[in-house]
Amino acid sequence: MVREVASNAMAAHMNSFKRWGVSADWSDPYVTKSPEYVSTQLRAFVRLVEKGLVYWDFKPVLVSPSSGTALAESELEYKDDHSSLAVFYRFKVSNYKMSFLCIGI
Repeated sequence: MVREVASNAMAAHMNSFKRWGVSADWSDPYVTKSPEYVSTQLRAFVRLVEKGLVYWDFKPVLVSPSSGTALAESELEYKDDHSSLAVFYRFKVSNYKMSFLCIGI
């Protein structure tokens, strides 16, 4: 089902791009769900790990309120007149491995 949803979304995007006059090789699209693309990305990631360029960090996870799933930054669309009500606190936590804990509300 996920691949079907992705395929339908890609077809809709390509149709929009064609209507807008975007020039591309529409017979051979760049598809990130293809096995070749995925394997190439995984090999590149392994090389980054081997060079010590990958590290763990804590970052906010953006979640869709309607579906409850995580979102990529590229999936977000902001209104020009949007005003965020987000609040971030930083305080010391005792008896915990990290020296600080950040909570976003």
